[in-house]
Amino acid sequence: MNSGADDCQEDVKEHGVSDRDLIMLHSTENSDEEIDENPLLKVANKDKLHVLDDELYDMVANQRQENEKIESFDVEKAKQKMSEMEKFDKMDYKLKSRRWKKMSFF
Repeated sequence: MNSGADDCQEDVKEHGVSDRDLIMLHSTENSDEEIDENPLLKVANKDKLHVLDDELYDMVANQRQENEKIESFDVEKAKQKMSEMEKFDKMDYKLKSRRWKKMSFF
């Protein structure tokens, strides 16, 4: 039953990687002593940190872009609303002034 696992272990031993190294590489949390003993872990952990830093940077940059879009959208929308209200106020003023003029003739 274990012939597949035994073959895998033999292949690993032929290539010079010990079971301990494989276990350490696959574990997510490595102590400082283990990292100092195995230079492969040092590289693997640095790569993980760089990937995490890049992902975090991308997340922050995307959030900033979204916030800027929201802020600029709100400003543009507010300006548009104000110009519409000013137009409405001018039209309302003109209509009221016409009414007063018409009423004054009677």
